[in-house]
Amino acid sequence: MSQITVIGAGVIGLTTAITLQERGHQVRVVAAATGAGITSSVAGAIWFPFWAEPRERVSKWASVTRRWLTGLARADARAGVDMLRMLELDDQDRVPWWGAEIEDLVLTRATDRGVDASVWNGAPFGWRFAAPRVDPRHHLPWLEACLRAPVERLAIASLREAIERGPTRPDIVVNCTGLASRTLLQDSAIRPLFGQVVVCTPGTFDPGSSMADERDPKAVFYVIPRRDEVIIGGCTAEWDGPVADGTLPAPDPNLTEVLLDRAARYGVVPRGILRVVAGLRPYRTTVRVERDAGDARIIHNYGHGGSGYTIARGCAEEVAEMVERGA
Repeated sequence: MSQITVIGAGVIGLTTAITLQERGHQVRVVAAATGAGITSSVAGAIWFPFWAEPRERVSKWASVTRRWLTGLARADARAGVDMLRMLELDDQDRVPWWGAEIEDLVLTRATDRGVDASVWNGAPFGWRFAAPRVDPRHHLPWLEACLRAPVERLAIASLREAIERGPTRPDIVVNCTGLASRTLLQDSAIRPLFGQVVVCTPGTFDPGSSMADERDPKAVFYVIPRRDEVIIGGCTAEWDGPVADGTLPAPDPNLTEVLLDRAARYGVVPRGILRVVAGLRPYRTTVRVERDAGDARIIHNYGHGGSGYTIARGCAEEVAEMVERGA
């Protein structure tokens, strides 16, 4: 058993913490920000690999996480996970790079009998599969509640400080600080990608189904029903504004209109807007899940891009394996 400090209380940090705790370790979680001020709180949060590399590792992590989330959906409604029928539109009938381990992945053609392709925006193919959908309003508090000790609000200036500061000296520090790693580690490979969604009251869309179309990176579309609301997105754009823990960027009103117009082309008509939220995805050219080259007591787990909820558990289990191999 190791004494472990996890830095960061987004979905990556909390999932890593409970995974380590399940394996018998003593875990302390510290974070500069929690709750509504972090990117994890405004994510669409459906299982789908998006803006994360490298593909081989992401596919493995995603498969592990899908199984875990599927189990949660069956076992505990308080976790905020439900299963939806996902439709991913495509221009080709080749199995997507993330689909090799999706046992229920089914190809649908726009010409198939019973398919209403009028709302497919010209896509000739669609991939259908069961996808866990996570609601951060329930899932993040559920993860926190699973911890034996509450999250400590504490800004960490350096990873060495995390090792030396606190009631007990940890054997391992796991860095799950997302975008903050850019300054904490001077890691220029990580950059913020702006995203925005419109949260609506349910309308004409099937509450048990989700649709996504990322054929055009400049006009990404997805609709994600939750238990009492519907998420309409999205966008991915470079961000050159300020980045601060606990502070989310302001939504762009013009983009809100663009998203609603785009939704109408897919037959998605909400009854009303509840709120519009924006966040900064922590994208890195390669998701960093590895031991620190200069200090074996430090393990990094950050840079998950738009796939935090999709690969969180897979990455957490790899971190746990590193801890146990090094013990």
